Amino acid sequence: MAVPPRNPPEPPGSDRADPPQDAAHPQFGIGLPEQLAGSGALDRLVETARGYAAQA
Repeated sequence: MAVPPRNPPEPPGSDRADPPQDAAHPQFGIGLPEQLAGSGALDRLVETARGYAAQA
């Protein structure tokens, strides 16, 4: 019995290259307002979300 590949091939025409980054589309557009007091848990959550976004 054949085992399916772990990562199926991309459909034709799809491009996994990162889109160009410019001032209108910064790499990490999600941030917290400066006046918001950050907690350690919230900071870790934001860093985890940034890590997932960078891998996507």
